[in-house]
Amino acid sequence: MTTARDRMRRFMARMRERGLKRIQLWVRPEDVPKIREAARQPAALARLRKEVREELKAESGDATENEGEAGR
Repeated sequence: MTTARDRMRRFMARMRERGLKRIQLWVRPEDVPKIREAARQPAALARLRKEVREELKAESGDATENEGEAGR
């Protein structure tokens, strides 16, 4: 009988043979459905990546604006 560890090791070896690389994502709970949908379609993943970049840019812009006001 094989252990779960052995099965996982073999699975990961097969994926590496296919040229795939394991990644880990940290997402907000409300974003999980979007991530699942995007993972099924490369084009959807590209759209999601663009949305996230825009969100981060907007958030960082808000933060720098607030820092400027704090110095007044």
